[in-house]
Amino acid sequence: MLDIGWSASHHNGILPVAITHGLTLFIFCLSTLALFQAEPAQNFTHLVYKDCGDENSIIYFEYLDAQPNPLPFPGRMRLFLRANVSRSPPDRVNVRLFLRKYLIKSGWVRLPCLSGFGSCLYSDLPVCLLTSDLFGCPVEPMYYNINDSFMLSSVDFAPRIAPGDYQILMTVYDSETKQQRLACLAVQFSLAKSEHP
Repeated sequence: MLDIGWSASHHNGILPVAITHGLTLFIFCLSTLALFQAEPAQNFTHLVYKDCGDENSIIYFEYLDAQPNPLPFPGRMRLFLRANVSRSPPDRVNVRLFLRKYLIKSGWVRLPCLSGFGSCLYSDLPVCLLTSDLFGCPVEPMYYNINDSFMLSSVDFAPRIAPGDYQILMTVYDSETKQQRLACLAVQFSLAKSEHP
């Protein structure tokens, strides 16, 4: 269960661009706002999410789910997403990713940023890199209702993604102001190794 007792703006860890392909990156980053409450080392029965935006956010995540559970990686998943975009985002954004994995002997452990994977800051990204497969490009202000199947795959990152329980906090900022939080999403989920995507 998500424990939102801690503000995302008070942590250097952040979320969206752990995988080169825009869609895979966005989906993989779907996961934590505050520090999560540690839970038993077992696959979660379902994906848990929370929109952690504020009054300045332009994207509100109304509903998020992904099946099957745990998510196969690499493999095919079905994404259910309802989101409202109140106005067009800027052309370029900064994305902060805070990623944690549950280890049996240590509990929740923050994964550091190594070679662009983990709890990283991704600066000055074209917004379409993150949105083209989900919201299109350019992103139009409207209500989005997505129910579609996608492949989760990445040759570069697959060896580093071990099966288990994960928590992710993704925060998106305006590249120019570096202050306005355009979107924030916290997610908790499980990954399973798939030999046959």
